[in-house]
Amino acid sequence: VLKITNGKRVVEVEINKRYITLAPIADLVGLAIRLEDPDKLLENGEEGITVFLLEKNHPNLKLETYHNPLNIGFPNGTVKGKLELDLETIIGGEENTGNGWKMLMECLSAGRGICLPATANASAKTSTYGIFNYIKHRKQFNIPLINRHRAEGDTDSTVLLFKKLLALDVDFELIKTFLHPRSRQATLPPHLSESQIEDLPETPGIYLFKDKKQKVIYAGKAINIKKRVISHFYDKMSKEYHLGQETFFIDYTATGNELIALLLEAESIKKYYPKFNSAQKRQGLVYQIINYTNQRGITQLAIGKTKKVQNSIGTFYNRSQAVEKLEQLCEDFNLCPKYCTLQSNVTKCSHYKLKNCEGICDGLETVQEYNLKVSDAIDSLTLESETYVIMEKGRHYNEEAFILVKNGRYHGYGYIDTDVQISGIEDFDPFLKIQEATYHTHKIINWYLRKYGQEKMEFLKSDGIISENYPVFELS
Repeated sequence: VLKITNGKRVVEVEINKRYITLAPIADLVGLAIRLEDPDKLLENGEEGITVFLLEKNHPNLKLETYHNPLNIGFPNGTVKGKLELDLETIIGGEENTGNGWKMLMECLSAGRGICLPATANASAKTSTYGIFNYIKHRKQFNIPLINRHRAEGDTDSTVLLFKKLLALDVDFELIKTFLHPRSRQATLPPHLSESQIEDLPETPGIYLFKDKKQKVIYAGKAINIKKRVISHFYDKMSKEYHLGQETFFIDYTATGNELIALLLEAESIKKYYPKFNSAQKRQGLVYQIINYTNQRGITQLAIGKTKKVQNSIGTFYNRSQAVEKLEQLCEDFNLCPKYCTLQSNVTKCSHYKLKNCEGICDGLETVQEYNLKVSDAIDSLTLESETYVIMEKGRHYNEEAFILVKNGRYHGYGYIDTDVQISGIEDFDPFLKIQEATYHTHKIINWYLRKYGQEKMEFLKSDGIISENYPVFELS
């Protein structure tokens, strides 16, 4: 828009363009805009497409982000800014306002008239060169030309060519001269040095990608930290590409084993809420078996749904598991399906599968007798909330890792030397790093126990002494 500012006619315009060819290294920028003159300030020319020529140091002109999606050297970038343009910067002067479209078309046609024939000529020469050398080498290596006009035939002849080359280079000395010993560098993001990658360990742990302000933008875990980090840069998906472009630093923590890596990854995602992480950001729903006393004084069992892993009789990750556990309790302790919320809107139970009710719903059993059975059922579930440690590999050969679970809840982890004597739960305290129990940590430990069972677990009695007889219980 043409306005008067400080007694001078200027054009006010805001631009925000991306993928502009040569923008990051340009000394001059051509800017085409649709000029409007609501106050009729133009003395010559008219409204319409107008072309300005600006120097790179024009006030408020920003030539910023360097786009490099294909890792090639041809620079593209953004052109931004809220600008005030003098009429003197119009190509051709004020009388050329409104004639920009004609100017653009003439420039483009001239450019196309040069580049299109040049491109065609270069393509023809390249094709001729390639075909000539292809035929020459096939003749040199005695590769027949029969049925070579299809892709499959070309593939066969290429295989034959490589077989002959390998036969001439038994020790692979010639082949090795063509291989770049640090070819991985070509795949690295622009802001990461090769030394950062070389310094990564090839052991289990977590890694954190950070931006130029040291803000964590991604947290991950790996069995092999170096291998997993590099795999991000080989992946050319849009998300991985943008992650690489924004990564300036990589931190890591070696854990020695996968379980602690998983737990630390969950903690890092909760702590930093990284931009490029999608999993574990939302707190999943859990189903818990709860108990309460109704108006008749009967202790009822029910299934509650919550986002918090709280102290409860039992915790499950889907409703069917919780229902299955309630049905098992009904069958094992002769409980009533009605008072276990497995049936509703009935005067007395009539469950299709559970037939062990002893009559609490029909007045054939006293409340006191029934509540004692419910108490025994609750105690049986509480036994499943044992205090135990999971022993795992440490970060080096003379060290062990441990994960402490108290009363069925994750309490933290730590490392101890193999020569340290442990006789009770208090002996772990000097080495313990206390952590918060969450939905995700509970789920991780639950997954681990289902996968490995009790082979790596050491159970602790209520007095804190390690039990010699490991109890056997069904994992929820």
